[in-house]
Amino acid sequence: MMKTFLCSVILVSFAKVTSAATFSGTFWDADVFFRTVDEAIAFAETNPSTARFESSLIDYPRVGTINPARTTSLTDLLGPDAGSLMGADAPRLDPSVFLWTGEIALAAGVHDFAVSSDDGFRLSIEGLAAFEWNNTRSFGT
Repeated sequence: MMKTFLCSVILVSFAKVTSAATFSGTFWDADVFFRTVDEAIAFAETNPSTARFESSLIDYPRVGTINPARTTSLTDLLGPDAGSLMGADAPRLDPSVFLWTGEIALAAGVHDFAVSSDDGFRLSIEGLAAFEWNNTRSFGT
């Protein structure tokens, strides 16, 4: 099972490329801040998730339509995907851990991937870490 985590806001993970894009999300409302991605992974592996949801796209916060500040709720962040939310909504996103898993079919060629996060993230493709930011930062891409 591929596991890819982020400490404090957004992350994308792709499994084997075999079909149209389908993604599932898992969210942990944390009570501690993380210094590293590995700390976020350890938290997620030892705590029950707060909520699960389906992602029609992995485009959060929907191309800049909201600023994922401390006051942004999980429902606000998910926008149209909030209807699939199972579990508790979170009134804030900081600190938190997200995990997205799924599959996407890509045409042959070069593809750009971007990750926006508030603090660290790890992007894995087919189980291999492709990109990682393992430090704190303000929200950015």
